[in-house]
Amino acid sequence: MPSVQRNGKAGAAELPMFGFALSALLTQVTRDFPELSSKRVEVWMRNQPTLATVCSEEGKVVVALHAVLNHVDTPERVVGFILRHELLHMIIPSREVDGRNSAHPPEFWNVESGFPDRRMVWSWLLLVLGCCLRRDKSKECMFVTRKWKARMNDKRPSLDEIEHLLNGGSPLRAALGGRSF
Repeated sequence: MPSVQRNGKAGAAELPMFGFALSALLTQVTRDFPELSSKRVEVWMRNQPTLATVCSEEGKVVVALHAVLNHVDTPERVVGFILRHELLHMIIPSREVDGRNSAHPPEFWNVESGFPDRRMVWSWLLLVLGCCLRRDKSKECMFVTRKWKARMNDKRPSLDEIEHLLNGGSPLRAALGGRSF
């Protein structure tokens, strides 16, 4: 049974501020993972070092999304993709690749490549939030820098606007509401 965690340790969790129902999205996404049907899946919105994480504990799976995503203009398809990415870690765990532990072994990327909107979501993340994201190749994750709070009042473009931009549409500044990133 999926759920959105609204309360946690003091100051740890936030109410979702999305322009869509996170609980409905979570229900939809978890249907893609029948292997997890016996576990309760929870989503937490909070300020944490990485863009998203997942862990399994006591019969449940907890996906934590960074607060930088908690914005009314963050597209539902972006959050859905990130949820799928994190839940995929529960199906394809870390393993040794070329002598080192890899959180994203080749079979992980092969499955993720079939996710809907993959190219557009990664483009949206890099164009809209790239200024406050830092990729750590050795840890295979995206850290969120302290600059993220300065972006919380900005209007965010839709995936359609990003797609139009990438296909030779309007200039970047116009597509991103006049802001340069």
